[in-house]
Amino acid sequence: MIFSLFQCVELLKAIYACVHSRATLIAAAVPKLIRALAHTAGTKLARAKQQRESSGQKLTPALLDQIAALHAALQALNGPGSSGRLLVARLSAALLPQEEVAWLWPALLRIETLAKFGPSLLAATDCSFLFYSKDLMGAYLRMIYQQPQLVDKLPVSCTSPLYDAH
Repeated sequence: MIFSLFQCVELLKAIYACVHSRATLIAAAVPKLIRALAHTAGTKLARAKQQRESSGQKLTPALLDQIAALHAALQALNGPGSSGRLLVARLSAALLPQEEVAWLWPALLRIETLAKFGPSLLAATDCSFLFYSKDLMGAYLRMIYQQPQLVDKLPVSCTSPLYDAH
């Protein structure tokens, strides 16, 4: 069981190393993807705002609230995909009829996933629990001592908890 746990740690660190080796490519692509998703959502929101403004209806407080919400959502999507901007876009979309903006929720979720990719990757590959667990590490070292053919796994298993422990 302990060996399986350390195999999972090895796999997590391999995933992190693979992504880290392509960090420049990812860093160049993620903002473009966020911008493309935000542009698509912004285009639809701008169309909805224009329809409301040119509808010829009497400007009731509810209609003005919807126009203001669309404007706030458009402004929030015109910039980097930060958590504050996404929160403003979500709050603005909550003021609109849900059947009209049902498509916006998945788009905002995609933007948020891309915007938080780095911190999410660090959290998913965090192995600091091994640094604080003397029982696991001791049992693993005893197992490696009894099976010398596994000694090549030792550097990854011993150094990864140290890097993750903050």
